[in-house]
Amino acid sequence: MAETFNLNFLPPSVATWLINTTPFFPNIKEIGEVESVDKIEITFNKGYIFDYANKGGKIEVFTASDEAGATLDTKMTLDKAGLHELKIRLVVDNGTGEISQIDDLKPRIIKTGADIPNSPKGGAATTEFTNLKIINELGNLSNEKTESAFPDGGDKPKGDHQYIDLDFCVIENGILKELFIRENVHVWFRGVRVLRPTQTFLDDYGTDVRSILKFGDEENANGLLDFKSILIPAMIGDTSNGLTVYEDGETIALWVQGSTT
Repeated sequence: MAETFNLNFLPPSVATWLINTTPFFPNIKEIGEVESVDKIEITFNKGYIFDYANKGGKIEVFTASDEAGATLDTKMTLDKAGLHELKIRLVVDNGTGEISQIDDLKPRIIKTGADIPNSPKGGAATTEFTNLKIINELGNLSNEKTESAFPDGGDKPKGDHQYIDLDFCVIENGILKELFIRENVHVWFRGVRVLRPTQTFLDDYGTDVRSILKFGDEENANGLLDFKSILIPAMIGDTSNGLTVYEDGETIALWVQGSTT
C-alpha cells in the first residue's frame, strides 16, 4: 500500500478527475489481453490501525498479494470472474491486547479463506479472537484455571497470538459491490491479569491464594469480567469471628487469631 489516494477519470471519456482519499479504498484494474481479460489487479489506498491502548499509535495495513495471505506486496491479483470477499486481518496478543507488527503477522488485507502464516518469533495465530483472556500469575498457587504468565521468559506477561478478520469489501466479477470499512480502523484493547502476592506475603501468610476474578466467561463473545465478592461475617453465633484483613496493594489477606489454649 503506497498511496493515500487514487485517481480516476469521471467519466472515462472526459478529462475530469475523481480523487478518492478513503482509507483502504480498492482501485481495480483489469489485466490481460483485451478480448480475454481474466484477472484483476487491485491496489488499495493507504490505511492504518490506530491503537489507543498504545498512545494512539498508527500501524500501517499491508496487502497480501496472493490467496495464501502470506506474501506482502503493493497490490493483489485475483480472478476477474466470481465473488471475492476481502477482509482486514489483525493478529492480537490475546493477553495484552498488543497488535502484532512482527513481519509475518503484520496487519494485512486478505481474501477470505487465506491461511494464517506462521511466525518464528511469535508463534502461529491459529484461532480466532473474540475477547482478551485473563493472565493469571498465580500459577500453582491457585486452584483456578492457570496459564503461563511469561512464556517467553521476559518480564512482560503475554498470551497467544489470535486473529481478527474484519469484513472489508466484496468484489464480484471485477466490480466493487460492497465497501464496509470507509475509515481507518480504531481499536482499544486493555489486558487484565491476576497478580501474584509478593514473596514477603507468601512467607508471612502462606501460599493458599485465591483469585478474586472468576474465570470462564471472559473470552466469549461479549464476555464479562466477573469479580467475586468478599464476605466478612460480623458474628458467627454469639461469637465475634475475630477476622482481620490485611492489604499490600496487590493482595488481600484474611487472618484469624488462633487459640492459645
